Amino acid sequence: RLRHVELFATERLGAALVRLHEHYAESLPEGPSRTRFGTIARSLSAYEGPSDADRLVLAHAASVECLDHRSLGTWSARGREEYMTHWRWQFDLTTGFAGRGDDVLALGHDAILLHQTYFGTGRTSGGYFENVILVLFVYDAEGLITYIELFEPDRAAEALARFDALTTGATLPPPVRRRVRPNTATAVMTACDVAFAQR
Repeated sequence: RLRHVELFATERLGAALVRLHEHYAESLPEGPSRTRFGTIARSLSAYEGPSDADRLVLAHAASVECLDHRSLGTWSARGREEYMTHWRWQFDLTTGFAGRGDDVLALGHDAILLHQTYFGTGRTSGGYFENVILVLFVYDAEGLITYIELFEPDRAAEALARFDALTTGATLPPPVRRRVRPNTATAVMTACDVAFAQR
């Protein structure tokens, strides 16, 4: 029977997901599971609202891996420090950078697949921007985010297949990691990375 109700504005989906995990944790007896779901709630809260480096660091396992399937694939990283480097660059380039959960495509005890929008203002241009993505988070035994995959917003079928594979053990081809031999294009991108880092 219904025993608790909380209402959220439609743009507060991320906050609602945090509360869902908090309430689930509170329903469990004292022990590792209760602690884990409390940690999952805190990990998810790092992606809700204004982005903050300190909160993001605490949300991820040291061994976190991010695999970016998007057309440019610029956010792939191995290890928390490499992953956080992407966030620091983002903070250097923008003001008011924040995230918003728009939809939940799949939810389980070990993972969640979200439709998210990130937005802010470019420091140099002063122009407002929005970046819409699908993001798959996988949690470790402690409830920290240990694995992330990013997809274009129109690749829901592919993202759902990856969610199923990671949460049910279904057999799917491993994600493709393209290794590009150094060429003129990679030299240009390396120069761009240096220029961005030097602002």
